[in-house]
Amino acid sequence: MELIKYENFTLQEKEVYNAMYTAKLQELDSKALFLLCKSEYIKCVAKLGYKPKDEQEIMFEVQLLMEETKSYKWLTENQLILIFNRAIKGEFSEGQVFYSIANFNQWVKKFYQEIQRVEMKAIEASRKEEINPIPSDDQLKQQCILTINSYVESVLKAKEKGKEYVFPFGGLHHLYDLASRFGIINLTKERKIELMNELSTNLPQEAKVEIAKGQAYKEFILSLADMDFRLDKNGEAI
Repeated sequence: MELIKYENFTLQEKEVYNAMYTAKLQELDSKALFLLCKSEYIKCVAKLGYKPKDEQEIMFEVQLLMEETKSYKWLTENQLILIFNRAIKGEFSEGQVFYSIANFNQWVKKFYQEIQRVEMKAIEASRKEEINPIPSDDQLKQQCILTINSYVESVLKAKEKGKEYVFPFGGLHHLYDLASRFGIINLTKERKIELMNELSTNLPQEAKVEIAKGQAYKEFILSLADMDFRLDKNGEAI
């Protein structure tokens, strides 16, 4: 989706949208994640006027922050930076801003709500720009298959370059619903429960369901790529 085309998007909304498509924190190695968390933590406490802490205290706080980010598997590098930048300005608080792990979790929750709003706005803008006839079930299924095969190709191309393919943040749960509807993806009840249990209890139930569906879709793509399979027009792996 080319957000730049949507004139009704504010600069802030564009930042939120574009941040979805940067590297996820879980894809960073431990050193890169540590340096990012340390940078954001030090910037945050400095701008909030906290007294300087010694290196041992800083290390402790940064380790806590690193562990907390693991609860949000969808969170990207630029999203973390945006969260801190906006929290420092008081955009997530009604009164004085304080840094704590508990407050960080609240900042993430409020930021996630904004992501959902921006994503829906982008979808609506896209619909207004391109009005197409309602596709038939067969057309939808073929589009679903083409999309899956396209993702498989992207994963394999990234692998050839020695890189890991970074899936887009938004919309994968919709693709899962479509693939599930046509019987292309069939998750067991046990696997659905496992995916939900892997997510932070701090997330709203609706968010957990969306993220779990997105993860299931990615796992399906990666399993096809591992075996160098594609889907035929009937949705069968070949």
